[in-house]
Amino acid sequence: LEGELERVLGARRMTREVEKLSNHVIICGMGRAGRSLAHELQHRKRSFVFVEIDENRIEEWSELGWPAICGDATDELVLNSAGIERAHAIVSCLPSDADNVFITLTARDVNPNLLIIASAEQENTARKLHQAGAHRVVMPSRISAIQMSRMILNPSTAYLMELLAERSYLDLEIDEFKIDEMPLLVGKTLAETEARRKHNLLVVAVRREDGEMIVNPGADYQFRRGDTAILLGKRDHIDRFRAINQAVM
Repeated sequence: LEGELERVLGARRMTREVEKLSNHVIICGMGRAGRSLAHELQHRKRSFVFVEIDENRIEEWSELGWPAICGDATDELVLNSAGIERAHAIVSCLPSDADNVFITLTARDVNPNLLIIASAEQENTARKLHQAGAHRVVMPSRISAIQMSRMILNPSTAYLMELLAERSYLDLEIDEFKIDEMPLLVGKTLAETEARRKHNLLVVAVRREDGEMIVNPGADYQFRRGDTAILLGKRDHIDRFRAINQAVM
């Protein structure tokens, strides 16, 4: 009785914690991919909540303090309890392609503004996920193949990518800024931002509002509203650059 009471009280505390979340990420599935994503989001100080049907998995990782809803992620009521209407994104990484398609359809219907990312094992499933409303589809088998080919053909490049992924090389990270959120950058050229000279940041690319990707932009590139700048550098340098250019907001 004591154990059951503790479980119920713990579930209520978790529900209240999830109800406070906003602009968070919903992770469907507490498998390897979901747990790796949670570690990365935690490192970046982004709020998230798991939806996991296996109660044993939730208990196994409860010591990390990860918020989780026990239930079937294909159930709209369960997604509502995870705060899908207030969420920024949902990631469906269940082992079943059919479940990922169903979750994508449900999420798109409930929250049209939601960023939806889903995993797929089959090529035809990836097509269905896009049709269902997923913004991005991740195919683990394809990513693994690309990574292995890079190790064979471009080993130094592969090593650098591994260092960046593991954050083990001088705290080097890749981040992105929406220029609309950084008013001091609007109308400035890349050289005028002093990103490289003063902040030790490398602007790897700029994505235009129409989706065009400009790789390695020149010093005379002028930032416009709707641009997204992709930068490479140390975390503290990135944070300082963001704070300086958001100062007037």
